[in-house]
Amino acid sequence: MSRATQGVTLVTGGNRGIGLAITQTILEEGGEVVCVSRQAPELQHERLHSVIVDLGDREETKQAVGEINANHQVLNIVHNAGVIRPAQIEDVALTDLDYLTELHLATMVTLVQASLPAMKDAGYGRIVGISSRGALGLQTRTNYAATKAGMFGMRRTWALELG
Repeated sequence: MSRATQGVTLVTGGNRGIGLAITQTILEEGGEVVCVSRQAPELQHERLHSVIVDLGDREETKQAVGEINANHQVLNIVHNAGVIRPAQIEDVALTDLDYLTELHLATMVTLVQASLPAMKDAGYGRIVGISSRGALGLQTRTNYAATKAGMFGMRRTWALELG
């Protein structure tokens, strides 16, 4: 087993697209995955566990992440889940900004805080946050660009604090 598959890997949005490809790769390499998403993955595997949760809901997320970490040694986090909610600036809804901030940023903090004790005990951990080129700006992506750009700053800060 490679160090990339040491412990359990928690993958948000691991049921489709990029997240599903990440989940499949980790399973193929012998790792164990907890897929956290709004829908169960169609993929079935003995080392794949599914947790259904809306990561835009802070309390629901905290409860789910607490249960995951109580049952699994999460040493790897891949925060891949993402939502766009496109709008021209004239139509940008602050409720959408609130939701995307919760999903893209607050969820990442929650995941890391819950898993950090196990990572420190193991002397090993990996934190990956999937951002987007949209962080550099795209039309109709005010809220998405802001929250995805915020992921860069958080990861760099954690590299300094935890490296």
